[in-house]
Amino acid sequence: MRIGIFALLSTLAVAGCDDDGLPELGNTVLVVIGDANQTPADQALNSRLVGLEHDTRVIDEPSLTTEELTDDVGFVVISSSVRSSAPFDSISDTPRPVVIAQVWVADDFGVTASDAKIRELNVATAGPDDDLGSWNVVDADHPAAGETSAGPLAMWTVEQTTVTPMVDVVGSPAKVVAEFAPDLATLLVYDRGDELASGEAAAQKRVLVAFAPDSPVRLTDQGWTLFDSAIRWAFD
Repeated sequence: MRIGIFALLSTLAVAGCDDDGLPELGNTVLVVIGDANQTPADQALNSRLVGLEHDTRVIDEPSLTTEELTDDVGFVVISSSVRSSAPFDSISDTPRPVVIAQVWVADDFGVTASDAKIRELNVATAGPDDDLGSWNVVDADHPAAGETSAGPLAMWTVEQTTVTPMVDVVGSPAKVVAEFAPDLATLLVYDRGDELASGEAAAQKRVLVAFAPDSPVRLTDQGWTLFDSAIRWAFD
């Protein structure tokens, strides 16, 4: 009888967990946007996730609480429309994969250091040799790159309002998949358990995609393909 009780308790202890002891979560993506009114970029991002066969739930950042992380929510995407000063400390250690498209809040998740240098170039501030429409894929072998080849990748059409954010990763433990220039990352990833820039271990996969607020409405097909690959890796 004692053996039967022990087996029952063991079963209850692992029920609802995967092989690694993490909770089994749903297929819904919680998409966090800047405010209650979705921008065209928010709509494009949400549509892309739906196209990847995910259910989505959209929440504006001011309304975000830990109560939104219900069991059906398996993943979190932070839209590039959220405020650069938006606080995400309350969900930073969630055991769900998080994809961050707003580079200025990445430090809340430990993905970048609190003192990381972030650069933003536009047509007015770029140098004559800066190609604002391209990223350079430097680790085509990483699954987050999918089938994207190494080298320059046309991400979007450059217009006067287009801004290209990037983060200085000198000394960072991040795996850089794409960059604008050496040590200026535009797509970086951490696997679960990796040491984050904050020094803590990643509770789950973390991805930073350095988008400008309007990037999702300007992405090329190649740009979307790279984004899709990063999403698939994060959510696998």
